[in-house]
Amino acid sequence: MKKFFTLLAVLITMNGMLFSQITFEKFFDDSSEEFGTSVIETANGYMFCGTILDDVNGDYDIFVTSTNLNGIVNWTNIYTSLGTGDDEATYINATSDGNFVITGFTTDPTTGDEDVFILKINASGTELWNETYDGGTGEDDGANYIVEGEANTLLVCGYSYDGTNSDMWVFQTNSTGTQIWDEFYGLNGDDEAFCLIETVDNGLAIVGESYDDVNGDYDGVLVKTDSLGVEDWTYYTTGTGDESFNDIIIDSYGDFLVVGKEEDITNSDYDILIENVSFDGNTIYYSHNYDYSGGDDEAYRVYADGSDVYIVGEVEDVNNNDFDAYFAHINDATGNIVGDVLYGDILDDGFSDFDFTSDQGFICVGYSQASATDFDVYLVKTDENGLVTTKITQSIKYSSIKVYPNPVSDFINISGALNYDKFEIVNFTGQVVLESSYNNNSIDVSNLESGVYFINLYSNGNKFSSKFIKQ
Repeated sequence: MKKFFTLLAVLITMNGMLFSQITFEKFFDDSSEEFGTSVIETANGYMFCGTILDDVNGDYDIFVTSTNLNGIVNWTNIYTSLGTGDDEATYINATSDGNFVITGFTTDPTTGDEDVFILKINASGTELWNETYDGGTGEDDGANYIVEGEANTLLVCGYSYDGTNSDMWVFQTNSTGTQIWDEFYGLNGDDEAFCLIETVDNGLAIVGESYDDVNGDYDGVLVKTDSLGVEDWTYYTTGTGDESFNDIIIDSYGDFLVVGKEEDITNSDYDILIENVSFDGNTIYYSHNYDYSGGDDEAYRVYADGSDVYIVGEVEDVNNNDFDAYFAHINDATGNIVGDVLYGDILDDGFSDFDFTSDQGFICVGYSQASATDFDVYLVKTDENGLVTTKITQSIKYSSIKVYPNPVSDFINISGALNYDKFEIVNFTGQVVLESSYNNNSIDVSNLESGVYFINLYSNGNKFSSKFIKQ
């Protein structure tokens, strides 16, 4: 942990009793590069997704990790069924059936372009289904956010590139991934959507960035739509430099509070941007930019608990010449920062997402740079003030395990430091088709039918999972 700045010294009590909270700070490392992009509290702990570099194949893969309330890993799955090239997971969210959906982009092995994917898994990490989506031009597309909507539908936002420029792209699917409608928003330059929420009138509020052809800069953009995604109105920022909106909430007054970044032309850096926009888009109640220490700063996520508003992101500490993970408490009425905390090590660190937890604290995820060529997942559980009050700092290997080849015809090989107690191989329906307590680095799977399987390795109560395809 790097250092603290004073937050409000307020202890939350419930029914007159002090609320006990678990706090920790942990790093997860399995290769030269892994980044945590999104996190959510589950019934028994936390689940986060991200992107990991396959040091053997040289491409990026999607991973999901489940932990208990103390941040101890239950399982980690790396999902390679979507594509053989670079894949990236950007956001994870829960669905009302007790499962989880992840989105991002996957590289189409046939065309080489990037498509949006939705991956649905259960609480054990087993893949239930996946679908890919193309914006219609055969060019690169990507997604930044997914949320369950009315009638168990799924709403996704991101971008679609047409070969010249990208548009903000929003689409809706049914509960099994079949697309219902899609819409494109933006001006004549590059545009991208980073987040969306449903509104009280059954419409959508979508935020992102849009290139202004006239002024030659990016503007933060807020699009308000009806229930079918048809645009009601659009608000653009009016700064002289680049601006971007990364996240949006409905504040305690029923209006929109958006966060992101704004370019300071005078100082040639980016500052945290916080704006409060009326529900009809006609009034800007406040617009603030915050510069931590003269470097580049950005807010990625915002959360409201009644009139308490919190943000996470990263700030550049010019005195130490690095980026730090950032947590701040915002006054809902004024937009002023009333307390903040820095986290991280001696190199670059940042928070990309966080979630409010049932013990009134926060679970934050992002990245931490361990060396010039090594990035780790950074997971921090705080109390209600954004502080880690109990120093539980631990560096955890996902494992140094490699399961190969994939796809496999006869023998699947296991390399790495794990001395496992037993293994089991599970088919796509969850049935155990092969298991043994014999520790062997080469397992004969030649008798398995062709299809998708999971191999689970157990060691001292811990579980490592990986997916493979039997040819």
